[in-house]
Amino acid sequence: MTSRKLASYYEVPKLKDKETTGADELEFLYEKTQDEVFGKTLELRRMDTILNNYIVNWEPQKDGRVRTQWGFKAASGQIDSRRPNVLNISKHSALGQRFRRIIVAPSGYCLMEFDKKSFHVATLGYLANDRDYLRFASLDPHSIFTSYIMPPSWGGAISFNLPDSEILGRCKEVKEHSKRDKVHTGIDLRQDTAKPCVLGNQLGLGPRKLWYKNRRAIRDEGQARELQQVLAGMFPKVESWKEWIIDLAARQTYLVDEWGKVQFFYEVYSWSKNKFTNRWERRRTDEAEKVLAFRVQGIAFGMLKYEHRLIEEKGWNEEYNWINTVHDSQVDLPLITKRDRCYENMTSIMNSPCPRLVNEATGPNGLQVRVEASYGSNLADFDKERNPEGMREIK
Repeated sequence: MTSRKLASYYEVPKLKDKETTGADELEFLYEKTQDEVFGKTLELRRMDTILNNYIVNWEPQKDGRVRTQWGFKAASGQIDSRRPNVLNISKHSALGQRFRRIIVAPSGYCLMEFDKKSFHVATLGYLANDRDYLRFASLDPHSIFTSYIMPPSWGGAISFNLPDSEILGRCKEVKEHSKRDKVHTGIDLRQDTAKPCVLGNQLGLGPRKLWYKNRRAIRDEGQARELQQVLAGMFPKVESWKEWIIDLAARQTYLVDEWGKVQFFYEVYSWSKNKFTNRWERRRTDEAEKVLAFRVQGIAFGMLKYEHRLIEEKGWNEEYNWINTVHDSQVDLPLITKRDRCYENMTSIMNSPCPRLVNEATGPNGLQVRVEASYGSNLADFDKERNPEGMREIK
């Protein structure tokens, strides 16, 4: 089929009333039409990113190392990186995993990563001063939420009145149900439906955007709205805080976080006329999402920097060859003989409560977010057959 015929056969997708060939829109067309032209185009774009972005910018220097240029422009406090962007190495695609395999530790050393567990779920719980949401974050938020939207035959919703050990046992059952059900439906309810809802909750994602980004697992905008209503009903205190902070940002036109970072907001709401009621209505703009992102993410990046300073004071960044911070994690390159000591020392700080983030929900010691640690000879995921030297979790 020629490009001219293709253009006349399929309507060109639009984003904000403008024609676009963005990846999300092409993926939507591929799902809708199953036309291999779109599938191959997407595959070609991914390969182009690897070849013309990753490969070119990740060319090692004479010592075999790759170095980046750091920036500090983000209002949330997150550092940025370019040429190459070491913060944006694809992890959840087959191509990304193949690329990660070429990032290897020198002989006698290993890569170690310390990743904060459900970090932004926990920081939202802190901000909302909600002890239940903090507990939700520290256990298994995705499995717990799945239990509220899964078929009754799976065992029913997990009660917060249960002790932690029983909740974790039920979460394990939910995971097993989700994996078994995927064989028949092609959808992992926990991974494909519940997880995006929980993660989107931290960023104020609207039902339309939640559906559009997860179209394969969420039927339509209506179902996305129902899922969000279930989560809101579980944690009304969180919903009240989100409404309050968005209104505060609109009134003040700025927010300041616990670490002294400031971000300005000039159009949190807009007004439009309802053609049916003939009345003007106030609606949230995309800036409302930025309000939540600034507060939720800013707390997290500030906490990571606070812990990093403590690690620096101990001299452990130098001893264990600190590489960089990737989103919610820290990556080090210790000698293999120092791996266990690196694990003990890093977790002694990164698993401790933060005395700068204290409220009723956290208790007197402060917000505590534990890390999941992993190690390997290359940065791709461990696989017994295909990548036995990959990153495996330290239990």
